[in-house]
Amino acid sequence: MTGINLTKTQLCEAESCQKIIYELLRIYFEEKTEVRIEWDTSKDGNNGLSKNGMWPPYCPRPDLAVGHFNLSENESEILKKRKEILDLAKDSVKLLDKLSSVTFQNSESSTNYRFHELREAIIGQEEIPDGFNKNPRCFMSIEIESSSHSKYLLGDITNACALGLVGIVVPTNSKSLKKFIELRRYLEFATFVKKMPKIFNNLIIIPAEDFSRVLSRT
Repeated sequence: MTGINLTKTQLCEAESCQKIIYELLRIYFEEKTEVRIEWDTSKDGNNGLSKNGMWPPYCPRPDLAVGHFNLSENESEILKKRKEILDLAKDSVKLLDKLSSVTFQNSESSTNYRFHELREAIIGQEEIPDGFNKNPRCFMSIEIESSSHSKYLLGDITNACALGLVGIVVPTNSKSLKKFIELRRYLEFATFVKKMPKIFNNLIIIPAEDFSRVLSRT
């Protein structure tokens, strides 16, 4: 246990939630890696995500990010950091199992029925399967959301999944949770009818209270 006291009032406020989860993540990962608030990919990167990179001007800035951080344009450094991310993921399989199992309880949506594919690849040090992030910039990219506006939430999903080996969205209330689940079902349908490729299988939706509880007890 971490000794950090959590209340529903705090967890329903996105800013307070961000600070609380940051502390829980920092304690959980300790010396294993760095955890950052409002990770500015434009400042840290010297590749396409930087302000002077190949694809300016938009640079994601997730609410929280768990390293290792992989923003080099050097091929050997990219491969080295990618291996570090996968090694950390292998060391964190117990945490990933708990996070993904909470998602099953909160949703009838089928995305996380495929999460075991990533788990098996991590454990076996195999190639990341299709539908998951083959070029992660960090281990976990986390977006915390209190809004229930679909456009904001879809942006959260996109940023989290595009940056992290594991993309996590954290709704702070029942309305945003319901909307995230609806959006995931829509994305699954769009994939099923071949309107878009499989790119969001690394998504985990987990309410703030559940996320903090898992971190506290793991």
